Amino acid sequence: MSTELVGAFIDDAEQLAELLVDRDRVAAFAGCAGAASFDAECARSFVRELGLRAWRRPLADEEVGALMTTFERERSEGSRYALESVVTRLLSAPQFLYRVELGDVSRDDGRVRPLTSYELASRLSFFYRGGPPDEELLDAARRGVLDDPSALRSQVRRLVFGPDGDLDPRSRAQLDSFLATVAGQDAIATYARGPGLDQELGPLLGEEVRRLIEHVVFVEGGHLPDALHTGYALVNGPLAEHYGLVGPTGDEFEIVPNDRHVGLLTQGGPLVAAGHGVNPSIVMRGVFILERFACVLFPPPPPEALELAANLPPELTPRERVELHSEAPACAGCHRLIDPVGIALSHFDGLGRFSERYVDGEPIDATARLEGFDFEGPISGAGDLAASLAASEDVAACASAWIFRFAHGRIPGDVDACTIEHTLRAGDSLVDQWLAVGAMSSFRFIPSPEAS
Repeated sequence: MSTELVGAFIDDAEQLAELLVDRDRVAAFAGCAGAASFDAECARSFVRELGLRAWRRPLADEEVGALMTTFERERSEGSRYALESVVTRLLSAPQFLYRVELGDVSRDDGRVRPLTSYELASRLSFFYRGGPPDEELLDAARRGVLDDPSALRSQVRRLVFGPDGDLDPRSRAQLDSFLATVAGQDAIATYARGPGLDQELGPLLGEEVRRLIEHVVFVEGGHLPDALHTGYALVNGPLAEHYGLVGPTGDEFEIVPNDRHVGLLTQGGPLVAAGHGVNPSIVMRGVFILERFACVLFPPPPPEALELAANLPPELTPRERVELHSEAPACAGCHRLIDPVGIALSHFDGLGRFSERYVDGEPIDATARLEGFDFEGPISGAGDLAASLAASEDVAACASAWIFRFAHGRIPGDVDACTIEHTLRAGDSLVDQWLAVGAMSSFRFIPSPEAS
């Protein structure tokens, strides 16, 4: 962490301290109303109560003692200033800025150790609601009931669903953030503002992606792979005109069944993100789709591949270019996987508009043969590609791996294969799989230091 960032955190903590240290607020919060609100005992109670919420666990006696030492040292400047100094320390400490997970050392079996009740409460709350645990979850941690599977599942459902049975707005925001991450909305937003793009169209491309995925997941009860092949577009008037679809003419988004724009892969947003702009690159599209939706990681191209690509005859069609350089031994291993995926999308330009011919009049051939996955076989165009990916176990497992990444903050390794499988089998919908995460062993335990 840079010195500038540390300074910014301290500045923010000082401003928050000024807001928090109000005589009535301190008295009510610390349970010492009617007393001299800033005396030592009231300050100690306030530090314990605020510390529980700021550090998301009870403060140890020695931690309270150290903070009260600050209070006594600064008291000559006034009790309010002294308490503000204590609050500044609380809110700029690593225990506030980071989620510290050391686990329950007394229950370490040499391989793994369980999170403490308060650590688990924090992990649950930040995953499901994007913020610190509420009073009910902190109380469950205090009573130790999160060790009970039934009580744990009950807390998970409470965090995800509101009293009316609908998704809690905070939980929905977490799901929306997850879906935006997997769909590449950051890349779409970046490249949809680039050269060659209408400034009104760019934001619509991201909005189209968001609305389609949300419809599939929250209205149809599906999962992200289902958005790859829907059999319809979800567009408003400007987007329908852009794609040449017969559909709405106003600003409202409507479902438009058709056999060309059939899901996420044929939308302008992902194609713009894949091509880093309006470049309809077969290779870049194949890499983008396989890395994002099949979790394949490709190495950088070897130097000879770049040299070969630079020296190809300019009159070749995009397909002929990739077929030539893919014949090189140094390139064939990756390109037999990449190229068929990109070729299947050849009817779509860099903005997602469909065409039967290249700009020079040559007919577009979007037939290919997928290899290397459980979706192997001949395909003809984007519809076949999308249907193959949507039905693939490899793609479904990749979606579960993305959930793991979002929940654990790291890329899963071989040791996590069982967790990915359990997530995949937890249900067909994203919400079903989301609910299952909090009760899994991988979510409740951390590796023992001796095991690493």
